[in-house]
Amino acid sequence: MKKLFLHIGLYKTGSTTLQAHLQKNRNSLRNCGYLYPLTGASDMFDAHHNLAWLLRNPKVADPNLGTWKELHEEIKTANIDNVIISSENFQLNDQTQMDNLQSQLAAYEVKVIVYLRRQDRRLESLYTQRVKRGFYHGNIFSFCESQRRRSNYYKLLEPWKQIFGLDNVIVRPLEKTQISNICDDLFKIIGIQKNNSFLEVENKNVKPGRKALEIYKIINKTYEDQPEKRQNYLQQVNRFINKNWSDEKSYRLLSYSDSVKIMEWYQQSNMKVAEEYLDRKDGTLFYEPLEYYESSKLNLQDFNQEELLGLIENIKISN
Repeated sequence: MKKLFLHIGLYKTGSTTLQAHLQKNRNSLRNCGYLYPLTGASDMFDAHHNLAWLLRNPKVADPNLGTWKELHEEIKTANIDNVIISSENFQLNDQTQMDNLQSQLAAYEVKVIVYLRRQDRRLESLYTQRVKRGFYHGNIFSFCESQRRRSNYYKLLEPWKQIFGLDNVIVRPLEKTQISNICDDLFKIIGIQKNNSFLEVENKNVKPGRKALEIYKIINKTYEDQPEKRQNYLQQVNRFINKNWSDEKSYRLLSYSDSVKIMEWYQQSNMKVAEEYLDRKDGTLFYEPLEYYESSKLNLQDFNQEELLGLIENIKISN
């Protein structure tokens, strides 16, 4: 029976970088006896998002990017015993979708791989991404509250355990004291010894600068009901800022007290994940402590005149 490693994310755990690494090293992987299929991916994404969308929402999926039937055919034709599938969109919504996935993977020995990031940091990263893409402009803690249920890792993992079995769900806490490099970690899990033929990739989905984030929020709020204009301005501003601004990247948005509150939400569920999936008797999922820090606050005075004038002039010229 062929072994299939199914990497399901989560969102904001370095998945895009990992998928770029897998795509860039397709040939080297094949030489090591591992197939990273072409079916389900696209020129825009290095991941198998289309396979996930065929289960989650077929209206969003594009059959031209590859179907499950075509995936099974590619695996059969490749005559390789180990297969790697990756998409954070495999975070399926209901039992029917999970049952359909189980049916599609019935012919393989499945190992599910999931990376978990400390919730306060992951929610903060999700927030910055939503703002950068034009989907949000509100308060960060309100955003975290809206995502509260989706970051309960124990409940999220439960359906995977029920279908594939506890021993086949590999949980990896993503923090530097436990994992220094997600790409190297995945290769270790699946049993690949990297050699000189493997190429490195730069980090993807880099965090936006602190000042840039505030500009994005203003645009999102101003053009909330004009999506085309909003996206147009965001693209222009993003290009200008990346080229012309030196911007802080190591900031924290949540206040320390809010981070404490968020981690209290998940204390019991995180302990259950550590005990059940990692066999940690002390129930510690994340080793890095939540140490006191000052959150970042900005106002108009933090922007210098040259930055603002350059930004205004850039938008004026582009329109």
